[in-house]
Amino acid sequence: MKKITILGVAICSFFIFVGCSSKTTKETKYYDEQYIKSLATGLDNRWKYSDSEAAKKDAAIDSLTKSTNLEVNTLKKGKFSEKKFKDSKLKELSLSYDNELKNGLQILDSATESNISDYNGKWETHYNNRTKLLSEINGIKKIPVKNEKILKELLNNGSDVKKNNELEAKINDNLSKIVFAEKPQEYESDYKEYEAVVTNETGTNFKTFSANVYLEDQAGTRIDSQYISADDWAAGQKVTFTFMTNKAFTTSKVVKNYFEVAK
Repeated sequence: MKKITILGVAICSFFIFVGCSSKTTKETKYYDEQYIKSLATGLDNRWKYSDSEAAKKDAAIDSLTKSTNLEVNTLKKGKFSEKKFKDSKLKELSLSYDNELKNGLQILDSATESNISDYNGKWETHYNNRTKLLSEINGIKKIPVKNEKILKELLNNGSDVKKNNELEAKINDNLSKIVFAEKPQEYESDYKEYEAVVTNETGTNFKTFSANVYLEDQAGTRIDSQYISADDWAAGQKVTFTFMTNKAFTTSKVVKNYFEVAK
């Protein structure tokens, strides 16, 4: 009888343990797939409206506002900011994309006839940022839209923006290393000539390249600016940049002005 009681207790303990284990090992639900499908639906809704007769009748700002809101409201239904993603990078990009859509609405909300040129510049930046994020998201999970032709145009632009941003970062790093030295004078003059030998470390061939050299005094006040340029500047090639000034400066800062990549 004692053996039976002990066996009964052991069996009960086993089922209690299994029951507890099933609760503690409950699978975490992830929303990566639901987000991608919702993102695709939002884009499809946006494009469907943009191609409609109603959109053609609306003013440009109103049309863009309605189309952007279609994306925002579609994604809002999923409450993805509160959900867990298996891919942490996708989660990060989803939040960034939400914020960029909201930024687009703020730009549209502040647009007026008097600041239309300022609006155009901001909207272009928003469009580039938005397509870059879509390109990165699609690189993790393919966005299953109905109109793949429009998506491809957006992704191509986003890819170009990413490449250009990477090149800009390399250019800025290259320019930050430039140190100008004063050249010996052949005759006395208030103007002094400065030069720097610079290697193109960007890995890109430039058809044309130009930059501004900002000269500052000891207090950090800009006292002069000079222009430098180079044509057909190949990757790895050294060029000598020079300028003249009669200002007694302490530091110089070189900032990119314009460049054209060689084809």
